[in-house]
Amino acid sequence: MKAMLVFDLDGTLLCGGSLSKKTEEYLAFLKERGYLLVVATGRSFPSLQEVIDPTFFHYIITDAGACIYDVKSSKYLYKNTIFKNDLMHLWEYRDNHFKKITLFSSTQTIHCEDPFENFDEFVDSMEDITHVSIVMDENISVEKFYQKFKDSFKELYIMIMQDSFGAKKWIEVGGLNCKKYFAISKLAFLLSIPNEKIIAFGDSFNDVDMIQNCGIGVAMKNALCEVKKVSDYITFQTNEEDGVIDFLEKFLKEKK
Repeated sequence: MKAMLVFDLDGTLLCGGSLSKKTEEYLAFLKERGYLLVVATGRSFPSLQEVIDPTFFHYIITDAGACIYDVKSSKYLYKNTIFKNDLMHLWEYRDNHFKKITLFSSTQTIHCEDPFENFDEFVDSMEDITHVSIVMDENISVEKFYQKFKDSFKELYIMIMQDSFGAKKWIEVGGLNCKKYFAISKLAFLLSIPNEKIIAFGDSFNDVDMIQNCGIGVAMKNALCEVKKVSDYITFQTNEEDGVIDFLEKFLKEKK
């Protein structure tokens, strides 16, 4: 195996909300030449299938590190789910700043909006919960509740999320160690791939840990400044200009 190439989707590999023809052709080229192709996205698996064909890749890391899916066997190698009791305890903190809560699992997505009358029923109905997104009225509310949740729920991983293409922030909740790099390193260990053979691409807050810790971390030209600060390289083109492919065409050629 030449290297593990890890791609975030939104704001990174996707162009116009899908894989461009150029990207699809280059991914096929990389596969033929022995590169291991991995997606590492904040999306759940059902959401991911709306924008890409998973068979372009070998493995899919979803929910910002909660799950590892083996495309060839169509099986999960790893799941880090949230205990429902923890979620209900977190739910007790809600107030009028909460506007929308989205529950994600490996098979479905449920959106709960104010006044959240059926929240407990939705939680009970889900087979597993891989992560939760909490949207609030203002970014200042996000900052406030983030600190409150961090102080109160040591058994959960809680982070502020923001896309590179928007100013809106929200709170993401996952199981302990629900981080992209944690899942990447777990997969690399299973496949006996050293960290220096991993190249990761990203643009948003949930990409910071993998960009900082993978052997080579590449931030998109359109990435948030927090991602660029910890990266080894920055692409010359944005995701809408096939920046990942432009970078790899030059970088891999130079490494020959």
